[in-house]
Amino acid sequence: MEVRGIESFAEGQEISEHDLKTAAFYLSLIEVIGSETYRNMPKLLRIQLTGYLRHPEEKSLHHLSDQLAEMTLNPSENELATLKLGGSSIANKLHPSMSMALIHCRAIDEIKKNTVGFKTSTAPINTLMGVFESEAMWRSANITEEDLNLVYLVALAAAKQDEQPGIHWYIPKLMQLVQPLANKQMFESFLPTVKTNEALYSLEELEAANDELFASMRSLQKYGVKPCVAPALPQSTAKEWLVRGPISDDRKTIYPPFHPARNIIGTFHGSRNPIKSSEAQLVKYDSGGIASVNMVAIPGLTGRDEVVRGDLGSDGHLYDTLGGQKMIDYLSADASLGFAYEQIRSEIISIYYDAVVPVYITERLKNEIAPRNKVLGKLAIGLKKVPDFKRLALARQRLLEGNLTEILGELESPDKDMVEPGDRRPLAKHDVVNHIRRLRPGWKASPEARERCLAETGIELAEYGETYVKKYTKGELEAKTRSHKVSFAIGKIATKRKSQNI
Repeated sequence: MEVRGIESFAEGQEISEHDLKTAAFYLSLIEVIGSETYRNMPKLLRIQLTGYLRHPEEKSLHHLSDQLAEMTLNPSENELATLKLGGSSIANKLHPSMSMALIHCRAIDEIKKNTVGFKTSTAPINTLMGVFESEAMWRSANITEEDLNLVYLVALAAAKQDEQPGIHWYIPKLMQLVQPLANKQMFESFLPTVKTNEALYSLEELEAANDELFASMRSLQKYGVKPCVAPALPQSTAKEWLVRGPISDDRKTIYPPFHPARNIIGTFHGSRNPIKSSEAQLVKYDSGGIASVNMVAIPGLTGRDEVVRGDLGSDGHLYDTLGGQKMIDYLSADASLGFAYEQIRSEIISIYYDAVVPVYITERLKNEIAPRNKVLGKLAIGLKKVPDFKRLALARQRLLEGNLTEILGELESPDKDMVEPGDRRPLAKHDVVNHIRRLRPGWKASPEARERCLAETGIELAEYGETYVKKYTKGELEAKTRSHKVSFAIGKIATKRKSQNI
């Protein structure tokens, strides 16, 4: 399903006068019912919402989003009757949960304006709206393509209402209904296309292997993820993966500390055709200060080509960005979907491994682990002898020709990881995560670096030969090209060795 961007709402699209009036009437009805819902809100819920808006934190965010999602999906008979008696043709056609979500958004906004204060930060309330709407859509059933088209119609009409700019307030709320629902439907349609390998290993073994590989990656990670393109394994409809880190605005994440998306470490877009560019843009829609929305645009990937989208969380599982829903928790009880999920998770974690772990570490791991097959145990799935990394179950069949020369050069000269004085070359901007860096023999870290490493990682640096580098942004160039490809040659590497022991 293609999710249309908000930047296209107000330009290049036609809408009839009748549709404009119909949508405006529908939103006016939502305004009235939302205000009434605010006045009749249970006292305890009002207190909880007020407390969160004044002092937001993640635990209360999830508690309230759960409550509001249940209320959205289970409207009372009186609420359904009020919608029906309102006389709106859109309200009569649209899935009730979508209308109820907008009504609760309006009621929460009334609390902010009348109880907390109109001029207080909008981050807590906007986050709550996005999370609970996303939660409701991931839990929902029986929402049709017609429902989505009606939501688009209302959003387009709202963007066209120059004479009533207050209606623009509903645009982000409408998109917060569409995006998670489309993502859920893509995910559920994609998983059945994955070819599973139950004959080689059990679901439990694959889950354990994924967790082990992810823990290994977090231990060995040296780089922050840069936008890149990776070839997909021939096990699903995805042919290439676009990999990107969290989008930031002015080098700061666009999500506040209590937003679940702060736990996302990478986003993966699966495409059925080659991806033209790995560039990701932060698109802002602003209607004169009435509504302001941040949207991520991927110029090199069309909605028709995208077959799946998932965010890799800090626990190694796949999530929905907007509301932080752990995707596996919302699937049906079909065991085969769980197996397909784990295979795709394996592929994504391995790609991420290649993107953030230096090649020389991979090579040294191979040399150290190969003589001791017991270290891998059942992780060397289907292999009885010393594991060959190119034959592991999740390994790529080849390295990409475009990177082969550089990769071989790095393997032959691992000291290239060290920075030479005066050695500068133009680089694209990218984040470098905090890490331990090797120094030349006889060199040692400063007392400040030694203290920082111990405080931030719990690791005590060696007396000589190591220093600690804190997280920073590197490079000057804005990436405008298709970017590099990661090789996904690592396969099923899993080790508990810490980075300072390698």
